[in-house]
Amino acid sequence: MRFRVLILVGVLFLLVGCGGEEAEPVVEVEPTATLGVRGTVMVPTAASLSGAAGETGGETDGAAGDSGEVIGEPKLGAVAEFRLPNGMVAERVGVPAGSFTMGSAEGSDDEVPVHEVHVDDFWLDRTEVTNDMFAGFVADTGHVTTAEEKGESEVYADGWVVVGGAYWAAPEGPGSGIDGLGNEPVVHVSWDDAQAFCAWAGGRLPTEAEWEKGARGTKEVVWPWGNEFDDSRLNCGMEDCSGDGEMGIAAVGSYPNGASPFGALDMAGNVWEWTADWYAYNYYSESPSSNPLGPDSGEEKVVRGGGWEFDSNVTRTTYRGADGPMETYHNLGFRCVADGS
Repeated sequence: MRFRVLILVGVLFLLVGCGGEEAEPVVEVEPTATLGVRGTVMVPTAASLSGAAGETGGETDGAAGDSGEVIGEPKLGAVAEFRLPNGMVAERVGVPAGSFTMGSAEGSDDEVPVHEVHVDDFWLDRTEVTNDMFAGFVADTGHVTTAEEKGESEVYADGWVVVGGAYWAAPEGPGSGIDGLGNEPVVHVSWDDAQAFCAWAGGRLPTEAEWEKGARGTKEVVWPWGNEFDDSRLNCGMEDCSGDGEMGIAAVGSYPNGASPFGALDMAGNVWEWTADWYAYNYYSESPSSNPLGPDSGEEKVVRGGGWEFDSNVTRTTYRGADGPMETYHNLGFRCVADGS
């Protein structure tokens, strides 16, 4: 995503890692079941999160209901299957109710004041929404995306350029396609497109507070895995990342060792993600302490997580990006949430 970059004060130490306490581990249990049965809630083991995405084990209470619905109380590390309206099965991770510390005193000026926020329990998509998932949504609803209506979108090619005919199914413009890329995050989607998909899937876009809690857990960690930057745990491409600006989008779940404390994947890097909230520079100074929903209005929506062509700074769990809700880019996608019990 191309957006105005906020000036960072005192953040250089983050680029080399600030050390300190690692994120709380995902709950470990002895595997007793295999993923693939609709209606089973699973708890991933540490081994499963270091292996291929989607491998889990360990059954807990809960059940999958109708399309988009997961019944049961979200639990730390729980992975629940849910069924999309077209029958496709996806996964969400449980984020229990409780408080966490939001913001960073070492980040950008819009990340302060650091404050405690209570968030009710919710289910968070384990990965970003994929091309296959979005294709099912389009086939089921006939949805026409903002980029298709505009007839253009922005593509990164040694800089951002507007390309006529670029949209989610032709991500680099005419002649390109998504054959073989079904498990990559869908891109070139506006905020309206993302919101429409989430509603179809029985959910909604996460609030900014929900997104940050899902990424960092209940400890004040800089990245989902802890306080030391490690480019083997995410897909990013410039300066202090291994890609040197040449990486592209990766399949979801390609970096399982970068999972958040709740087991969510790719919360740092790969593609930026829309949230539900309007952006305001000073919102944290007036944000309510329980379930904040962002400002009532604005010109830009908050985006989180950083993209494949950025460096480590913007992939921090507290970094706040923003863009107009009708904008579309080659590195901007989303994930959904569903309310808990």
